[in-house]
Amino acid sequence: MAGRGGALRVVPPCGRYREFIRQIGPGNLDTEVVLGPRHSRRLRELLPYQEWPSAYG
Repeated sequence: MAGRGGALRVVPPCGRYREFIRQIGPGNLDTEVVLGPRHSRRLRELLPYQEWPSAYG
């Protein structure tokens, strides 16, 4: 997203999109999400419950 003066600004994904990224593949939990200029977290840290119990076990 372009801001004033043409500076590029990063907008972190919303909670629904974070969940969508998780559902695409289990390896995505280690995706680094940029939250600010010097701040990021792994997707697994941003989702409260990423390990769902098995329906069959």
